Amino acid sequence: MRSSGSLALGAERIGLLAMAAPLHWLFIIGLFAATALFGISQLKTDDALTDLLRSDTHEYRDYERVQRLFPTDELDVYVIAEFPTPLDADGLEKLRDIHFDLGLADGVSNVISMFSVHQRDPADGSSVPAIPEDLPTGDAFERLLKMIGSDKRFANRLYAEKSEGRGSALLITALDPEVVERSDVENVVLGLDEELRALQDGSGIKLSMTGAPVMKTELLAASRRDSAVFNVAGFALAIVICFAFFQRWQYVLIVLTPNALAVLCTLGLMGLVGVRLNPMMNTIIPLVLVISFANGLHLVFSIRRQLANGQSVNEAIEHAVLMVGPACVLSAVTTAIAFASLALTDSKLIQVFGFTAAAATFISLILVTSAIPCLAALLLRPKHGREPARNLTHFSEKLDGVCGALSRRLTRHYLVTCIVSALLIVVGAIAYVQLDPRYKIQDIIPDGGQAAQYAGHIDKHFGGVKSVLLLITSDKDLTEISAQTYRAVAAADAAMSSQPELRNVRSIHQVRENLPKEEAAKPLGELLETLPDNLSQRYVSADRKAVLVAASVQDIEARPMNRIRKEMDKKARALKESHPEFTFHVTGLAALSAERAIDTISSLNAGLLTAIGIVLVLMGLLFRSLQVALLSLVANLFAVVVTGLCLFVFDIGLQYVSVVGLTVAFGLAVDDTVHFLNRYWQERSGGKTEEHAVRMAVERVGPVLMLTTIVIVAGLAATLTSDVPPTRTFGAICMATLVFALIGDVIVLPGAILMYQKIRSRLAWKRPADPT
Repeated sequence: MRSSGSLALGAERIGLLAMAAPLHWLFIIGLFAATALFGISQLKTDDALTDLLRSDTHEYRDYERVQRLFPTDELDVYVIAEFPTPLDADGLEKLRDIHFDLGLADGVSNVISMFSVHQRDPADGSSVPAIPEDLPTGDAFERLLKMIGSDKRFANRLYAEKSEGRGSALLITALDPEVVERSDVENVVLGLDEELRALQDGSGIKLSMTGAPVMKTELLAASRRDSAVFNVAGFALAIVICFAFFQRWQYVLIVLTPNALAVLCTLGLMGLVGVRLNPMMNTIIPLVLVISFANGLHLVFSIRRQLANGQSVNEAIEHAVLMVGPACVLSAVTTAIAFASLALTDSKLIQVFGFTAAAATFISLILVTSAIPCLAALLLRPKHGREPARNLTHFSEKLDGVCGALSRRLTRHYLVTCIVSALLIVVGAIAYVQLDPRYKIQDIIPDGGQAAQYAGHIDKHFGGVKSVLLLITSDKDLTEISAQTYRAVAAADAAMSSQPELRNVRSIHQVRENLPKEEAAKPLGELLETLPDNLSQRYVSADRKAVLVAASVQDIEARPMNRIRKEMDKKARALKESHPEFTFHVTGLAALSAERAIDTISSLNAGLLTAIGIVLVLMGLLFRSLQVALLSLVANLFAVVVTGLCLFVFDIGLQYVSVVGLTVAFGLAVDDTVHFLNRYWQERSGGKTEEHAVRMAVERVGPVLMLTTIVIVAGLAATLTSDVPPTRTFGAICMATLVFALIGDVIVLPGAILMYQKIRSRLAWKRPADPT
């Protein structure tokens, strides 16, 4: 038997060791599984809402600095009170009661609403509530309603008219950071949700909520639900399809046991090293199933075919290990390289995802190449040691028939295949380079929950769910340079207000405008002593060396948001020139997310190109052929760029998960290419012609590729049930790329090989003979 083990430098021979001592090897695997169970007990869940932005850049350090110095808006819950009838005195009184009771709820630090607004008393100049405790009647009450609907302190900031006098009020509910840290944000939000349901009963006012804490809570719930669904659905579909194909429980058990072990060990590793489950990390589980199932099916398919040809169990296992095993090793290496290329971005979350996926790939490889020989040696002997010559099921016979017919047509019509493929690659590449980076908060949170629905409500009626922040800092104590600080803040406030997309500018300057003259004239230190802590701490840091100006902005795409950030950067530089004693930093979730999205998606694109280049070189080295490497590139580029064409046609654009999904799917697509080329290489090494080698590769490997694609696509279809848009997008992209990869490997690649050989033979025929 001719071994192809040199492709993998003998790494596949671990399967022969496992076959020689199956019980001992299974005992070792069992020990690892027990360790993995302990690791799973340590697993924690994360929302990953801001982890995508985490990096070592100065922009992220500015953002972190704001989070340390000021009460973070990441702990603000936006409670929306909707009035079913026009606002009246009874509705105002009920809303005031809700404001008061909400402030007493567990985990709530303070509440800001229209009842928090104060103004100067024209009689004595003192500060009084703008909405008095004793509501006026008659014309005075009508004037109060008119003020609430039109005054800039209320209108579209804390109260919004909707239609026919109906409106909604906003109550900004700040969570207590100590309580959140002690009992977890999810528990606090769930408790607050119960409190809101109790408060709205009998009030006639509908209470809903959104904001970062609510988004995180819904993401955590969706993450746990997705993890359970993906595992159950993936295994269930794999069992059904495997049984339909093999119709023998022994084969189903041999194929799926390494899958279960790979998932178990991957989750255990994540728990042991502290990697948290989140919507992005959840996608690693389907990937592990995909990788282990694909390689496992190739091995088991080979074992079954050799048994049907009359070989003994040990001979069939040895043949599979030596002939298919190298392709499994090589495909795992190339897939891991594709995953590891994600680490080229400076996003911590995506780096962790890339390294974890690469580690999971190697875990899957070790388990598949060792557990399958063990199980086959134990379960397929002795009475199952020989299969009848016609042991194929109806399903497998159909796949064999399809691939046989396909191989015959390909050898006749490879020219048409190459022309159509080339056109699709060119059109797809043109479409891909025109894809624009995209990022919006509402694109990454569950779209079936109230957080997404009412984030849109705030965007429409209250200025926007995101914030742009202008951080003003000085080396001096701001209370010692009070006059300069006031002037700098006023100038920054004016700069923010002049930006048309920014709304509801908030600063200590705005606070002073609504205070009595004598209080507004006080130096900063004295002024801060007269203000409530929850108000002063939002605008002036505790160390008195930083002040904050904030504005709301709608949840828009990355490109236009980044343009706003750049315009604000110019204004910040101008402010620095006119106020040299201060520094001005534009930051906030809106500004940071836009810039980071564009930079990270660009670096992910570069990582994908790097992975393609590395895989190209690796294929050339291992197959010892530049031509084989270039031909493999054609098949894999076909899968990537045609998927990019779909992103362009369906206006999905380049999101984080788009490029991650393409990179992941590229790694998986390379698996199919390696197995095809491995078979082709074996046939050519045996002296077969190009046409015969191509036909045998299509007929022998094609059915397995088709079956694995069917199972993988069916398993990934579970991602389409997720409430989290990125999870659905990731699954759809992977499914599309894998289908196109199958087309690339069983149609485009054979056509390219035959076309290349035809061109080479024509050139050789035209070359003049050597006169000697």
